Amino acid sequence: VPGSVMTIEKLAFIGCKYLTSVTIPDSVTSIGAGTFYGCYSLTNIEVDSNNQQYTSFEGVLFNKDKTVLAACPGAKEGEYKIPDSVTIIGNNALSACVSLTSVKIPGSVDEIGYGAFLDCKKLKDIFFDGTRSQWRDISKGNGWNFMTGKYIVHCTDGNIENEIK
Repeated sequence: VPGSVMTIEKLAFIGCKYLTSVTIPDSVTSIGAGTFYGCYSLTNIEVDSNNQQYTSFEGVLFNKDKTVLAACPGAKEGEYKIPDSVTIIGNNALSACVSLTSVKIPGSVDEIGYGAFLDCKKLKDIFFDGTRSQWRDISKGNGWNFMTGKYIVHCTDGNIENEIK
């Protein structure tokens, strides 16, 4: 992304299925939801260390203080552990991670944005570090789990099976 860009609009790279890596310059102050939806080959989102709004950790995009998971590369496979600092899984944050099979969500999460797990077709297990009651209390946006199929939410006090909305 050129250093003159300040805003990356939502869905800016939608369907760029051969895009493998993106570097966000320090000039970017806003990134829209679903920016990398359908980027199935994307393995790494890197952010310039001088960026005041965003950072990356292990190729995943976060806000600067890592409390909001903003975008996970579409090529993410297997299991992904969300850092303990995260309180919000942003809109479309993990959408179209079609090879993701399980996610570990810390008990600190209190909001899951719309379309957060959209099209995660192989997702089978969500491991939540909290109780079933705490899971149900998380604010979840419309279609947060649309097109995921069947999965189990494993909580510290038992499971919630096949929660498809």
